[in-house]
Amino acid sequence: DVPEDRLCNTDEDETKRPLSNFASGNVFEFADDWGNPIVYLHRRDYKERVVYVTVHPETGERMENSVTARKSPKTGDYYQRKRFQLLSAGPDGAFGTADDIANFDLEPAEEE
Repeated sequence: DVPEDRLCNTDEDETKRPLSNFASGNVFEFADDWGNPIVYLHRRDYKERVVYVTVHPETGERMENSVTARKSPKTGDYYQRKRFQLLSAGPDGAFGTADDIANFDLEPAEEE
């Protein structure tokens, strides 16, 4: 029961047969408030690098973003090390910038 406006497929990937209850073969991700995918990283995948495609809010240009789990600069440990991380690129549509949003507190020293 996810509202359609909370789904996106910015990388335009699809399958021949639907993987969900939707008739479409589109592989949807949950969307943030700006229409870009929310990154979900399970703790077992924290060392992996994943690629997400976002859309620039002003130009509409598709941008490839390489994303990894975030670590605390203070402790050197992963945030949410026993759970998962959720990351949004925020209003600018680019990961790794000061307007990123997460399910943990991002420390200023970490921002690029």
